[in-house]
Amino acid sequence: MNERPNTNGAQHSIRRHLAIGVTTVVLLVGGVGGWAVTTELSGAVIAPGLLVVESDVKKVQHPTGGVVGELRVRDGDRVKAGQHVAAIESLNVINEVEAPAAGRITEILIQEGQPVEYGQSLMTIESTEGA
Repeated sequence: MNERPNTNGAQHSIRRHLAIGVTTVVLLVGGVGGWAVTTELSGAVIAPGLLVVESDVKKVQHPTGGVVGELRVRDGDRVKAGQHVAAIESLNVINEVEAPAAGRITEILIQEGQPVEYGQSLMTIESTEGA
């Protein structure tokens, strides 16, 4: 007798597994792709400095941290708003730190070559603006 093996069950099983696999891949790629399209990712932002106001005394802070490359002022120096007072090196980029206001440097809290952390105060300025 010439009996053929029943391949309908095997083909049905293969098709079912293939459909499940393709559906899983489409859902995974669609889900990750949809997330990637709708999610906003923040990049690195290089900023000149952060200002924390305490009466007429202003603290100069650096928002990302790094290593103090150069101090361009000393205690008692008078500075103008926007004047570069220090350079911070982070990730092979030199970030200029600007004075947030005109005034007199009352205290320098860092030294050249010193590592500084996120939000660390670098110096204080007694503001002459509005006086």
